[in-house]
Amino acid sequence: VGGVYFFEIEVVFNDYASVNELEKELNFVLAPNPNNGTFIVKLNENDQNGFSTEVRDMMGRIVFTEETTSFETQIDISNQDAGVYFVTVNANNKSTTQKVILK
Repeated sequence: VGGVYFFEIEVVFNDYASVNELEKELNFVLAPNPNNGTFIVKLNENDQNGFSTEVRDMMGRIVFTEETTSFETQIDISNQDAGVYFVTVNANNKSTTQKVILK
C-alpha cells in the first residue's frame, strides 16, 4: 500500500538517421490524399526508370501490386474499405512507404 517503488529504465541511443540510410529513400508524390480509392503515384524526375508499387492494408495484407516502366502510375483500390493503407514504392534499389487514406 504505501511504500517505495524502484523502476529500472534502460535508455539506448542509436544512429538510425545515417546518411547512407537517407540516400536509400525514394521521393514520390501520392495524390490526391485522402481519396476515394483512385490516386496517382509519381516518382520525381531523377527516378524515371520505372518502379514497383505495393499497397497494404492496416493488417499488412497486400491489396494491390504493380510494376511499371514509366515514372507515373494510377492506382485503383476503390474496391477496398475506407481506411488507412500503406503504399510502398521500390525503384533503383531504394524503397519508401507513405500512408494513404481512403474516404
